[in-house]
Amino acid sequence: MHLFYMATNIVSYFMIGYETEPDNFYIKGETLGDAPIISCRIHGSNGDFLFGLDSNKLTRDSPSGYRRLGFRRRPGWSIKDDTRKDVIGIETIEGEEAKQIVRSIAKLFRKEDNPAQRVIEELSQKVDKVTRIYGEFFDKYGKLAARGDKNGLIVHCPITLA
Repeated sequence: MHLFYMATNIVSYFMIGYETEPDNFYIKGETLGDAPIISCRIHGSNGDFLFGLDSNKLTRDSPSGYRRLGFRRRPGWSIKDDTRKDVIGIETIEGEEAKQIVRSIAKLFRKEDNPAQRVIEELSQKVDKVTRIYGEFFDKYGKLAARGDKNGLIVHCPITLA
């Protein structure tokens, strides 16, 4: 099973931001064929549109200077700007390390009779891949909408999880 790490959540699908606003930020992730599929509209800290992705491919309205580059230190990829700085990075953790991420979430629910803890512990047996998203993401007004690092994606905008 392949899931995304969204701070204290592990999910098979997520949508954050403002997908229905054609000029605003969003990131959508799902797994297909056991691979993470990302679609998004990314804005800079000043609110300017930087680039878009549709199923991991740059959209035609993306300015030149942005390109998807190969693998990070683990299976994954990143989009770099013209200064070669990562704007978004996708990293998939596999095997026992992925299971450990799921177990670490279960520790947040450390009460004896907590059903959420039991569900997450059972889920850790089924998970073999966890994908993290790295970067700082802003809406069209330059407001921080989400920040992703090794601890998951922290969201400051609308979110849908499944």
